[in-house]
Amino acid sequence: MGKKPNFIVIMPDQHRADILGCAGKQVRTPNLDRLASEGVRFSNTFTQSPLCVPSRASFMTGCYVHTTHCNTNKTFCHENCPELIDESLLKILKRQGYYNVDKGKLHLVDHKGAYSAARRVGEQHPELKDHVKNYDPKVKEFGFDECDVVCGKMESTRVGSLFTDKLKEKGLLDIYQQWLKKYPIINAEPMPVPKEYYIDYFVGDLAVKWLTDFTNSEKKNDPFFLFVGFPGPHDPFDCVEEYVKEYDPNSIEISDEEIQLPDRPIAPYNMVSKGVSRSSRVTKEFIKDCRAKYYGNVTLIDEKVGELTQILEDKGLLENTWIIYTSDHGEQLGGHKLFMKFVFYRSSVQVPLIIRPPKGMEGKVIEDDVELIDVPATILDILGLPLPAQHKGKSLMPFIKGNDNEYHHKDLCISQVFNYIMGVDKDWKFVFDITNGKLVELYNRKEDFYENNNLRNTSEGKKVAQKLYERYFKEIISKSKNEFEKVDMLSSL
Repeated sequence: MGKKPNFIVIMPDQHRADILGCAGKQVRTPNLDRLASEGVRFSNTFTQSPLCVPSRASFMTGCYVHTTHCNTNKTFCHENCPELIDESLLKILKRQGYYNVDKGKLHLVDHKGAYSAARRVGEQHPELKDHVKNYDPKVKEFGFDECDVVCGKMESTRVGSLFTDKLKEKGLLDIYQQWLKKYPIINAEPMPVPKEYYIDYFVGDLAVKWLTDFTNSEKKNDPFFLFVGFPGPHDPFDCVEEYVKEYDPNSIEISDEEIQLPDRPIAPYNMVSKGVSRSSRVTKEFIKDCRAKYYGNVTLIDEKVGELTQILEDKGLLENTWIIYTSDHGEQLGGHKLFMKFVFYRSSVQVPLIIRPPKGMEGKVIEDDVELIDVPATILDILGLPLPAQHKGKSLMPFIKGNDNEYHHKDLCISQVFNYIMGVDKDWKFVFDITNGKLVELYNRKEDFYENNNLRNTSEGKKVAQKLYERYFKEIISKSKNEFEKVDMLSSL
């Protein structure tokens, strides 16, 4: 191998897989569309968990949740699986001479007082309880050389960062805190601050400044890995007016099938519905209004992706840099009359994945099922490095190289949250309760795109489920059932 390539991984929080212009949705994403036209877009990418911390822990370590044991937003690698950190993606890259940088949200370590269910039931903590810089040593244990962590939107009302430092300096911190106290969840009004002080714009500027400075420095020829973590488009949907006004809620199309209530709700659905989304109050008009604001946030992020790409192009680095765009999990965004994530419906458990290689290529869309943990496996394959035993991902390079005509990627994709584990094969999506091995969801993927017909109680469904259990999950559940307890979702956010 000649000069080692650079990598930029862009991971917004809660970006639903199909909310892209190139995926056919009514959202303006010209820069992401460009990356897709010069690379590969994987249209069926499954996250390892429809929840932030578990998904990100799996991404970094290359392991499924039943191995990391990070199954809630209060379970972190340092406490649950410290032995996996040494072979995590960035530690491997660091040993290969990469300079690893974070700009934005990571959600890999616990910040005191940041992640609390209190925000979901109205209790607010307007004062800053802590500062992310106190946790830099823990973050760097994952292999980062430099980090400017910014917490999520609500968490930033309680935990300081460069973002809150800047708001305080400009006299805007109180406005930010009080606005999110007024609109703590789901649908909000546009944040009343100049766009450069909106959280995603700020994170984008952090990344742009770092990349500009690095390419003008003495280190410009050294290989780097840049992780850009946008806190949006995660709720509350509070993107600044300039981007929201691009979208007329009345022009957004929503099918009745997409927002149909399921005929047999399962436990996670009930918890989300009662504790978070209050589905009985969700109308089509409400969903359209939320989507307009969500689309605006995606367009803002897309603009920053374009700025990063332009710097690479101007500095001649685009020909030696892999750009990867994905997300930790999706967003229901009104699907099944739910918001947020936590469930295994496609809107929640599937994520966008665009990989643009150096120099680009003729764009194509891959419909095969792939997983988020396939991304670190792909990066290691690009570098010609062996995949450590703990990594369960599989390289996507056969798709990128174009020698995939008869290539079969994998039989099963797995996701897990709380005490529930999901599998998908080419025909079925199925969910079991790890604590007792019971089937809770079964959908025919070919006949039920919107997953409205849960077959778990049908005679056919029971027969199919038994075969799926024996083939895929019997060993996993038998080993894990005593390691995961039933979880109260609202106390575990």
